Amino acid sequence: ICHSQGALTLRAALQTKRFAPLLPACRTLLSLGAPHLGWLYGENALVKTLIRLLRHHPRATAIRELTLRDAANPQHSLLYRLNVDRNRLQHFDHVLLAACATDRYVPYNSASLDPSPEALADGRAKGVVYSAMLAHLLRQLREGGCEGLRIDVDFRLAGRSLDQSLGRAAHLQYLLDQHFVERLVFKYKDYFAPPAGVADV
Repeated sequence: ICHSQGALTLRAALQTKRFAPLLPACRTLLSLGAPHLGWLYGENALVKTLIRLLRHHPRATAIRELTLRDAANPQHSLLYRLNVDRNRLQHFDHVLLAACATDRYVPYNSASLDPSPEALADGRAKGVVYSAMLAHLLRQLREGGCEGLRIDVDFRLAGRSLDQSLGRAAHLQYLLDQHFVERLVFKYKDYFAPPAGVADV
């Protein structure tokens, strides 16, 4: 179970030799508001501005990675390699993608692996790379026999705050809403149960 950039951390770990012996035991990945396709086509103008201001900061490595600016050629970026060259999600039997439209911290299309109309219409390098990442990732899941399931989440938050303006409130709600977590675990409990005849580790 991974939230936000934790899913990218896991996907990077799946590539390592140390993790290789555990790949056969991978059954279900539950991804909560994770930027699998980065932050290329978000709709939040305030977050876009913050990203532009911060991506040049020496410590803003994660922002550069999410915007494919960690390499001169986007096809050499970490995110591109995760989605195209070194994808390991096909080792899972099930990949559950929880995404929330009011989570404007992570673009909905990035969390749900849903095609972005803006990206599909973008003939620039950014649009081409985005479309390639999405196509490769979905094809590898399909060819690997992995079941992908999108889970649309609706966090209806009352009031107004800076966190809500940023879209951060809904992004954190995945972790803060205990009832949501309980309902999610109950509804999809069969995805996490060990296969018949396999003992718990």
